This record gives sequence, structure tokens and C-alpha cells, in this order.
Amino acid sequence: MTEKSDTLIAGSKLNLPEFTYDKSLRNTIKCEIEADVEQYDMSFKRANELYRDKLLNDIASMLTKPSINDLMDVVIEVDGKQICAHRFVLAARSPVFVAMFAKNSEMREASESRVVITDVRAEVFEHFLNHLYGNPLGETVLNEYAEELFKVADKVRIIELSKILRRF
Repeated sequence: MTEKSDTLIAGSKLNLPEFTYDKSLRNTIKCEIEADVEQYDMSFKRANELYRDKLLNDIASMLTKPSINDLMDVVIEVDGKQICAHRFVLAARSPVFVAMFAKNSEMREASESRVVITDVRAEVFEHFLNHLYGNPLGETVLNEYAEELFKVADKVRIIELSKILRRF
């Protein structure tokens, strides 16, 4: 038999060298198989990374896509301004929002789909909300609003963001 190469994944090869037959082993065929498993793993990991990055970008853009505005299911009233958002994003990022929106919650936010947040300016909350959706807080925003952003992050128990904001 001759050497054969089969493609498993684009750019990955499975090399099948010549088969040898040993009469003493009777009906047994011995062969060595060499596969580029590392390249397969890297391709698979890269595909997962690309998928995750695409998902994060899609979620991050949900606040600005007019085509999905009608999917926003909660209004957050801050400093007299009404800001629309998605419950699932808020709940995914904050245990306080989970408690507010849970089906068995006795909090009025669960039934009214409306959250009133006091003691923060609308401008600051919009930066905060953008961060919840996965958009990074720029250096200018951090320098200007760190203290106020910290108060909001602490209020809704977003510990990772609170840790970052303590540095400013």
C-alpha cells in the first residue's frame, strides 16, 4: 500500500504511512498514524474565540441597533431620563438586577418593567450601561466619572468593575 493523506480540518492532515504485513502475526495489520493534533486544537480554539468575540460584539452593539429597539424590555429612569435596556443583559451582569427581575420576585420592577435609579446622573448611567453591554470604558470617561461609576457599580454589586474603579 502507498502513503495516504486525508484532510480532517482545513490545514490539518492525517498521514497514513504504508501498511506492513507480518505473517507471524496472522491477520494483523500494523501501521503508524501521525496526526497534527496541535494544529487541530489551535483551529478549534481559534474558531471558539472568533465565535465568542462575535457574540460579545453583537451584544455590545444592541444598545445602538435601531432594528432591535423593540426587543428592549425594561425602562430605566435616571435623573428624569428614560433609558431602554434588555433585562437579560442587566441580569447577566448584576445579581441586584436578577433579584429585581426574577419571576417570583415581589419587587415592583419584576412586574412593571421599570427601574428607577436615584443618586446618579443620566450621563454617568449611560456610560455604565454601555459597559454592562460589553463596551469598554475609555480613559477619558474613567478619569471624569470614576467616582460616580463606582457608586453605581457598587450599588448593583458589579464587583469586577468596582475593583477597577477603586484605582481611579
